[in-house]
Amino acid sequence: MMPPEPEGDPLVLLTGSMGVGTHALVALDRQFESIWSTTTEPVIAQMRLLWWSQALSALDDSPAPAVPILQDLQRDVLPRGVTGAMLATWADPWETLLDPAATDAERIAMLDRRGSALFGAVASISGSTGPGVAAAGACWSLADAAQWSSATSAHRAAWREAARTRWGDAVAASWPRTARPFLVSAHAALHDRRGVGPAVRTAGFMLTGRTGLFDPL
Repeated sequence: MMPPEPEGDPLVLLTGSMGVGTHALVALDRQFESIWSTTTEPVIAQMRLLWWSQALSALDDSPAPAVPILQDLQRDVLPRGVTGAMLATWADPWETLLDPAATDAERIAMLDRRGSALFGAVASISGSTGPGVAAAGACWSLADAAQWSSATSAHRAAWREAARTRWGDAVAASWPRTARPFLVSAHAALHDRRGVGPAVRTAGFMLTGRTGLFDPL
């Protein structure tokens, strides 16, 4: 199994409450994030993304190789309805983000897709679905990238603004009890702080589903 997430991570409530498989999905997202943020040669990064995409697709038909993330995904995620072929598409947004010719709109769309895919997969394997999950995932992804990315300040500012827009979409939705950790995680990332936010406000939302309990933007 993947180790527990550090307490300071915006996804700590998500990984702590959504059950088996969530850690592996988050670890896969972080693997792609690491390729994007640490590989200095785009061609090498693209080769690494291709390897992961092919390895994920192969999980549907073959035993996982001796790579812990792949083994955890095959054991804990694939039996719950998320296929390796679906996970292989997670490489696509990062390929766009590696492209220096990509427009601001394309980068925002790909970060949106990244978060929606991660939160959607977690919702699928945990049964914690809700109408605002995709928007919350997009908000988290955009805010997360704006926080840690080495992109230009202009790009980060655009991503933060897009995250606020997606936050608005998320809070406009209804939030079933089991899906509420998704919005808490988005809120923690959007406010540029780690952890699950002020305990009283978070507990109030988790109990009632009232999004107005969160700090205003």
